[in-house]
Amino acid sequence: MLENAPLLEEAVKLVVLSPLLDLAGFYSHPFYITTEESVEISEEVIIDNEVNTEETKEIIKGKIDVLVLQNQLWLLIIESKRSSFSLAKAIPQALSYMVANPHPENPAYSLVMNGEDFQFIKLIKQDKPIYAFSDRFTLYRRENELYKVLNILKKIGQAIS
Repeated sequence: MLENAPLLEEAVKLVVLSPLLDLAGFYSHPFYITTEESVEISEEVIIDNEVNTEETKEIIKGKIDVLVLQNQLWLLIIESKRSSFSLAKAIPQALSYMVANPHPENPAYSLVMNGEDFQFIKLIKQDKPIYAFSDRFTLYRRENELYKVLNILKKIGQAIS
């Protein structure tokens, strides 16, 4: 099915993401799922040049596709895109959501996916945010890497519960 036509974002969530979350245990206590969570990030930008100093405020708004929560902490943010889109299109959006985590003392995890490819991101907010990317996993290698994605989801669930 995945090779016949690009899957739209909703189909990716239904066909690929939902079974992964179920198998990883994210539909069971202590986790619960919300969808389309609104996020807003604002940043003040000061431009200082010879003519004048200007202060502007940039606001980024968006919605998280699926947010797995435990005790009101943002633990796993999942951003899916059409299967024909590169993951590079979802990574900046996921990082923006992760920076908006209201509990910066805890690491935030993200999985960006397009139905064929998967990549994890971890963000630790200290004085300066530090993030790291996992290897990219795909369904189209000799060994189906969906099992690796599932194992990583399970390990994240165990680490945060």
